[in-house]
Amino acid sequence: MINIKSKINNNKEFLNLTPLIDIVFLLLIFFMLTSNFIEKEGIKIKLPESSSKTVVHNENITIYVTKENRIYFHGNFVSQKKLPAILKQAIDNSDSKIVILKADKDSKVEIAVNILDLAKSLGAKKLVIATKDKK
Repeated sequence: MINIKSKINNNKEFLNLTPLIDIVFLLLIFFMLTSNFIEKEGIKIKLPESSSKTVVHNENITIYVTKENRIYFHGNFVSQKKLPAILKQAIDNSDSKIVILKADKDSKVEIAVNILDLAKSLGAKKLVIATKDKK
């Protein structure tokens, strides 16, 4: 009988993927930590459209009015009776004294005018009505 030895190597070689997986996870963590997250307000409003715009960088005092005519300050519902005291404290603590009103386009204009009038009487230096760009 002829004894033929096979030259085929039975040791299987594997590609080690552990360093590759580590690098992918490190890149994922790096991009997650360095990306900017846009913080969206929790109050749903549809701003009216405007073709003119002015950018305000200091949004210290922002008041929201929903289409149900509910007033929110710092994400909390505020009644019209409590608004003057809260707004007075916010204006006194603010350096810029800029009041920004973000009112839904379907809300009552009377409420918006009352809030702006109140803010001016409490010492606000600048009143801003937030709008979105026309497309």
